[in-house]
Amino acid sequence: MKKVIFALAAVVALAACSKEEAIRVDRQAIAFGDAFVENSTRADYSSTLIDAFKVYGTVTGNGNTVTIYNGADVTRGTAAYGEAWTCGQTEYWIPSASYNFQAVVDGEIADGKIASTADVDKMSFTFAVVDGGFTIKATNGSYMGSTANSNELKTSTSTKYVNVVEFQTAGDVHIKGTAGTVLRYNKAATNGTRFRYYKSTSYTSQQPIHLYKLVE
Repeated sequence: MKKVIFALAAVVALAACSKEEAIRVDRQAIAFGDAFVENSTRADYSSTLIDAFKVYGTVTGNGNTVTIYNGADVTRGTAAYGEAWTCGQTEYWIPSASYNFQAVVDGEIADGKIASTADVDKMSFTFAVVDGGFTIKATNGSYMGSTANSNELKTSTSTKYVNVVEFQTAGDVHIKGTAGTVLRYNKAATNGTRFRYYKSTSYTSQQPIHLYKLVE
């Protein structure tokens, strides 16, 4: 049985962000600030606890998706407009285009792979091929999945839930339960931030996730 270890990007990285309020446009130049950093999937990461991160991003327009950031360094710098972060790479906002950003703390992504660190290793998952798809196993020994078309996330150390993995053209991935639910990240202020499988009719309201192969 072939096993491949992956890291869910939304676990090890700051939340993927495509909303304008998380970045600012300064004379059409893209700038990252505290609002972007605070969109963290980790409770122990905030703009007051980190001094640098790497940003990855794509822009989509006219049906084409292009990578614009591939690990650009963003560091705490001189405050400008109350947002004290400086990016080592300058890119410009394109009207009517859509953007997707990820910021990684204590990890480095290259060629679809993420480097092993103590924090990353704790939050990696093993994907094993089975009939009908994959099992997904966390480092604590629990398998995860969904068996009903409802908002849920089931875990078990004995039940090996089957998941279907579908890579999307935008770079994200659909991990589906047996009833068609899709694994997504909910960053809503109410009810807490969390990963969960969401109904096939409503999952698009939640944040997409990405997969990266863990390199030891």
